[in-house]
Amino acid sequence: MLPRHLTDSLLSDLIGLIAIIFWVAGSFLLRTELIRYYAPAGGEGGLEIDRFWTAVLGVFYLNYCLWGVRDSA
Repeated sequence: MLPRHLTDSLLSDLIGLIAIIFWVAGSFLLRTELIRYYAPAGGEGGLEIDRFWTAVLGVFYLNYCLWGVRDSA
């Protein structure tokens, strides 16, 4: 547990905000890499991952999208 003077400060809020920003940014970077990795040679089709659900659910949604790849193999 954090000391009381840290829990009531702006520092803990800032750390939480930075963590959320990294979580969302990391999700979008992973989304980009997954789409690029599973892109077919022709350029059409491929893995479709929705931006909205990526922003809301993050890596949990990306994991869900990969179930389709696993089932098609």
